[in-house]
Amino acid sequence: ADELVVLLIEKANGEQWELEIEKEEWEDLGIGFGQGLMDEYKSCHNKCIFCFIDQMPPGMRDTLYFKDDDSRLSFLQGNYVTLTNMDDHDVERIVKYRLEPINISFQTMNPKLRCRMLHNRFAGEALKKVDVLYGAGIEMNGQIVLCKGINDGAELEYSIRELTKYLPHLRSVSVVPVGLSKYREGLEKLEPFTKEDAKEVLTAICSWKTAWACCASCMTSLRRRLKRRKGTRARGSCLWRRDIWRTRILSGSSGGRGRNFRARLSMFIPSAMIFSGKRLPCPAWLPRRT
Repeated sequence: ADELVVLLIEKANGEQWELEIEKEEWEDLGIGFGQGLMDEYKSCHNKCIFCFIDQMPPGMRDTLYFKDDDSRLSFLQGNYVTLTNMDDHDVERIVKYRLEPINISFQTMNPKLRCRMLHNRFAGEALKKVDVLYGAGIEMNGQIVLCKGINDGAELEYSIRELTKYLPHLRSVSVVPVGLSKYREGLEKLEPFTKEDAKEVLTAICSWKTAWACCASCMTSLRRRLKRRKGTRARGSCLWRRDIWRTRILSGSSGGRGRNFRARLSMFIPSAMIFSGKRLPCPAWLPRRT
């Protein structure tokens, strides 16, 4: 928005040019890039059993068949990434420049099962990057593409339980039923969810509602207290499910002030959750469970 812009350009040979550009305050800089990311888009290295792009009909435009798995697009456009296409430098850059929130396709927290679902032997190991992001306080959103008989049932319960360890920086988790088309020749056989299946999934997800019933109000108080004491950001987190399952699982009123804070917070914190003191250091005023 300035009338005078000083632009430093470094050429491939290391030579630097300093350019002074005069323009009106309302004018654009006048520089465009051939690629929106100023670089090539990173394509997906996985072969997910549920990939919707593999189920696309033939004869459509080429861009519809491109599988992206780029953390930059997660920040800019809200795309979900599997973390398998990210190296340590990518993670460090996210932390350094606070490129948040980052949207992560978890699918499952079982490393072996994740390798199977993504057809990538490094998919389980990639989950360790979440620990780095969590440790740096990077806000995240999660997603689980639910495949009948594979990552539902007990596996879904396990995944949700493990994901609670990333509160409060994991702001939401969406449980999405797999989408299937008639163009699945040569792909792993998957079954669609029936009405009865959907009810079972809802029951499993809603079982967490009791444990998390006062999460929103407690997180409001926690956010205020952490900010006062340590300058730490804390945000309320929630569990969502989308498409055929259109109910917000976590609900609660704001507030959470006063002497009832300890009691209400203690009610919703199971031992596996973040406030056990293993993932987030517990101040003395927070109740602990063993």
